Amino acid sequence: IKCIRSQTNEFVSEIGRLNQDTPASYIVPSDLCAGQNNLLYVIDQNHPHHIYSVTPSQSPLFYKGINSSHFTHIQYKHPFVFVLDPYNQCIHQISLEGKVEKTFAFPTSMKNVQSFFISKDKLYLLNHKGVIFVLDSSFESTIRSCTLQGFSPSSTAKIYFIPLEDRFLVVNREDCCIDIYNSLNGVLFSTYGDIGGPNTFIQDSNSQVNLWFETGSFLFPEKIVFYRQQIAIADAGNHRIQLIPVSHFLHTVIQLQIHQYKASVNGTSKEMDAAPYIAQGRTMVPLRFISEAFHAEVLWNSQKQEISIQDRDTIILLTIGSTKMRVNEDVITLDAPPEIRTSRTFVPIRAISEALQAAVEWNAVNQIVTIRRM
Repeated sequence: IKCIRSQTNEFVSEIGRLNQDTPASYIVPSDLCAGQNNLLYVIDQNHPHHIYSVTPSQSPLFYKGINSSHFTHIQYKHPFVFVLDPYNQCIHQISLEGKVEKTFAFPTSMKNVQSFFISKDKLYLLNHKGVIFVLDSSFESTIRSCTLQGFSPSSTAKIYFIPLEDRFLVVNREDCCIDIYNSLNGVLFSTYGDIGGPNTFIQDSNSQVNLWFETGSFLFPEKIVFYRQQIAIADAGNHRIQLIPVSHFLHTVIQLQIHQYKASVNGTSKEMDAAPYIAQGRTMVPLRFISEAFHAEVLWNSQKQEISIQDRDTIILLTIGSTKMRVNEDVITLDAPPEIRTSRTFVPIRAISEALQAAVEWNAVNQIVTIRRM
């Protein structure tokens, strides 16, 4: 286990020695978590029913399970250590004295649990079919379940995930990214990151790509955890840990299809009262729906035929029939003016999205517009 200062990337030491008299005798960690007072709880890969409590100076055995146990995931939630034993389909709740306080055996309806996460008041269990079960803090009552659509776990790698507001972040080791699912209906509505980093090679020329650090460039990402208002991801193939602001995973994703009244916001289906259309080669979208999906306030001045949008620190002004758009103090010329159809205001999607600091993607085959914003 290598200790590195998170602020300076400075190597500090190697810890986890089992025998002080044998320099090469170290724990081979398969998973670990941080406790209090610089203490780590570590599952030993060579003895997967052993958990060690590791400090900079010593590594005593903290808990020894039965021989048939095979621990894979561990999490500290004061004042307990929780460990998953998928072989025996249970989670042990262990006191800081190394004694099992409670064992939660999964019912048959939750069989093949592969990963777990404990928040302040909930237990989340993810099984091999991509079903996430949400239980209350007592572990005795299932609040709900959610099936991740299109989920296909690796046959060899462990699964890691965390809940974040209205979504689940699931590590996709095969595609080198983080999959973002709607936590209510399980729709995969976005991903974060792509393959890259200093150990990534182009197969044809055997040459390296992305030699410098770039947030979101992964090579076989593995564990994901919360770390001080950030999300830490073990970028295993690149031998590094990436610290990424939580806001990078909280973007809003809107999908619209030309001439269709149904839209999607973060994987949740929404009904619009006006459908987008194409006029003179420009995609026109209902202004109020887009703005309110981004939590912006829209005001209409019927006398001046003027629309104002208040979004964070930005004020946007548009006038029906005018190609001039004011964004704070800047005046931008639009390639098509706002217009009214069926008593609804439509605007060119690219112009309004850029004013709202959103990115636009166009799928010409299916005539689908995707708008993304942090």
